[in-house]
Amino acid sequence: MDRAAYSFSYIEKLDRAETVEVVGELLSTAGKNFGLEHVIVAGFPATKKQLDPYVLLHSWPKGWYDRYISRNYLQVDPVIRELRSTTMPVAWHEVPYCPKNDKCAHAVMMESREFRLQGGLSVPIYTQSGDQAGVSFGGSRYELGAEDRAALHLIAIYGHARALALKQTKQNASQADGRKAPRLTAREVEVLKWVAAGKTSDVISDILLISSTTVEAHVIHACRKLDVVNRTQAVAEAIRAKLIA
Repeated sequence: MDRAAYSFSYIEKLDRAETVEVVGELLSTAGKNFGLEHVIVAGFPATKKQLDPYVLLHSWPKGWYDRYISRNYLQVDPVIRELRSTTMPVAWHEVPYCPKNDKCAHAVMMESREFRLQGGLSVPIYTQSGDQAGVSFGGSRYELGAEDRAALHLIAIYGHARALALKQTKQNASQADGRKAPRLTAREVEVLKWVAAGKTSDVISDILLISSTTVEAHVIHACRKLDVVNRTQAVAEAIRAKLIA
């Protein structure tokens, strides 16, 4: 499977989704195609606040979701702790913690397995304004390669953006999909198109006959205008805003 083509085909499907429920179904299907049967999309509230009001959608096993909320596991979950300190996807089995010294964190990791959540991938999402959220895919097995992780990373970012936009529209809080698209320069758009194609700054600099430093500057400027913090988010938001195809 061409993972890049798969990601973009899924973005097109998400873009056509007209309800948060449909977004959830699409994300669940995407996860299942990678062996991860369950998904949750949620904002990260401030310390000591409950997670439940910030959940946009989920297909977590009911027993686990109820336990996680009632015991406020958000405050001790080592995966959430890791997501708050990185911009890259996190595989659950790679999360650093000491089972002996951090028994609460260990309890979260072990108890999730009772509900066939043996492994998963979680994607942190940030905006320039400081809001934090995450998308987690979980299931009974975890067998993702680097390209699989990259594909789910992009799908997760776009899925979150689409679900949030639909929720805001429904609540009449903001016509998110109808807001004015950010104004990128022609060069910024061109650079993002090559980023979307998987090219590094060095390769893009050779293609466009500019320095890699200039490429990085264009990416940084585009990120600021799009209110995102990394390349993957910039590509997803640019596609959402129909700045690139």
